[in-house]
Amino acid sequence: MFKQLVCLLTFGFALLTLPVEAQSVTGFIAITPCRMVDTRTDSSGGPITSAVRNLTLTGAAYSGFSSGNPCTAAAGVPATATAVAVNFTLVNVAGPADLRAAPIGTAPTSSIMNATGPGTPAIANAAVERVASDGAGNEGVSVVSGGSSFNLIIDVLGYFLPGAIGPTGSTGATGATGLTGATGSTGSTGSTGSTGATGTTGSTGSTGSTGSTGATGTTGSTGSTGATGATGATGGFIPFSSGPIFGATVTAISPTAMGFGSNQVLAPPSSSVQFGHYAFTIPTAGTLSNLQASVDVHFTPSTAQVAWTYVFTIYRSPCVGGIVDPTIPYTSTGLVATTTLPATSTITYPIGQYVSACGTAAGPIAVAAGDRIVLVLTSDQPGAPPAIDEIGFSAGVFCTTP
Repeated sequence: MFKQLVCLLTFGFALLTLPVEAQSVTGFIAITPCRMVDTRTDSSGGPITSAVRNLTLTGAAYSGFSSGNPCTAAAGVPATATAVAVNFTLVNVAGPADLRAAPIGTAPTSSIMNATGPGTPAIANAAVERVASDGAGNEGVSVVSGGSSFNLIIDVLGYFLPGAIGPTGSTGATGATGLTGATGSTGSTGSTGSTGATGTTGSTGSTGSTGSTGATGTTGSTGSTGATGATGATGGFIPFSSGPIFGATVTAISPTAMGFGSNQVLAPPSSSVQFGHYAFTIPTAGTLSNLQASVDVHFTPSTAQVAWTYVFTIYRSPCVGGIVDPTIPYTSTGLVATTTLPATSTITYPIGQYVSACGTAAGPIAVAAGDRIVLVLTSDQPGAPPAIDEIGFSAGVFCTTP
């Protein structure tokens, strides 16, 4: 496709230069000038307005003229023409207006002629216009007014016929580089190239967060049994308990012997023989340790008393020559545990309350086979605690043999 400039000199007008589409040009063919359009005639359709009007410029004579019009199918422009050389004339302009023309089927947008308003004398302009099919075998143009209405006269001076495209001319000099256009959209991703050589190893990145714990694996087979360890020391537990004591028998006359497994607190024995009635005999030499003692009481409602302390002491009598001499007195081993009941006022326990106190002594103390031990209970206050109507004592000590 290329543009050919056609220069046309018309009677009474200046030289006009217009572009013509080159795909169908062989040259200009002049005809006897004839009038193809005159909207002043009765059958022309009236003045040109802002509504687009299609005008036929080829083929049979325009129907708006008498038989004297020289534009005929034989003497006018053939239907095979691609462009026409015409002279446009505007008359009877109703107001400011301009003439716009384009091939049939193309919206007219370019102004060809301009008029200022009523009283404007007839004005004319020559032009070369491409034509397009009107759908009935003829070619023509579409015209419209860009303002007020006016009458239009079109005189045809010649036409252009289609021809073969000439050889391509030599390439002209390269023009200056234009401005860079906007970046086009990103093309599709090309195929993956071959893998390049491995680069040098980069520095180690920071440690990522710890992932979730994986599923527990299956349990492995049981290992072989290890060698048996050395036999540890043999031990046993010696318990002492008084059982519950109620009412008037709740007393704390010191000292009181609490026998192994007995269920009551007895009055202090008058001799070592009586101590032995409640003793426990040590079967083998070893140690006594971890004396644990406790006292459990029931406080009567709304009764006051001072703090009350009970002392649990392990006493021992030795076995000499395989014979226990009942005349040998029992002496303290120093393994002593202390428990203290709290002081109360008349409002401490408005409804009765069970309370426990406990104490411990670590030891150890050495004992020989045959030694007898007894647990002796003493108190820091004489008589029975006034706020208590039920009491019970319990204790235990570990006996360990090598």
